[in-house]
Amino acid sequence: MLAAAADTAFATRAPKDTMTITDILAWARAEAARKRQAETEQSAAERARQDLVRRELDSTLVVTVVNKAFLAKDPEQERYEDYISLAFAYRNKGTRTINAFQGDVTFFDAFGDTIYSAHLKVDGPLRPGRTLREPERIIRYNPLRTAHQRLRNTPLSRMKVVWESTDGIFAQPWGPVTS
Repeated sequence: MLAAAADTAFATRAPKDTMTITDILAWARAEAARKRQAETEQSAAERARQDLVRRELDSTLVVTVVNKAFLAKDPEQERYEDYISLAFAYRNKGTRTINAFQGDVTFFDAFGDTIYSAHLKVDGPLRPGRTLREPERIIRYNPLRTAHQRLRNTPLSRMKVVWESTDGIFAQPWGPVTS
């Protein structure tokens, strides 16, 4: 009952005729169940949308690590900490412009163990058939973190890099592409 009373719209949605405490509790439970059902349906629709977007991105977007480098601190260049830099290239093999996308990039060693993982967001149009190369992304190197040590010391040629799309925004709505 307290949850129903805390709802700011409780008074506007409550039946206006006289009700007993039992009636109010039954109504509040039914209202809470209706809200849960609506939230479940909404989250299921959102999951379905994301799955559809993810499938399209997986078939059209190619993410490549172009370069990995260690940047040692150098006060003369106003770099006061050590960094690992990663340069990425994104290619759109599809027929629709991708306005923005995000996902997780994971670096694996030869045995399939995770070396490092990061979430990337790219905001900017990627037209069909085009490749976008970003400026390098910088990771502040922490020598006490094993993941940073392994990322720094393992050559890119000995790593397997896996991209997993999580969401994206396309320029055209879903449905058949018309020219």
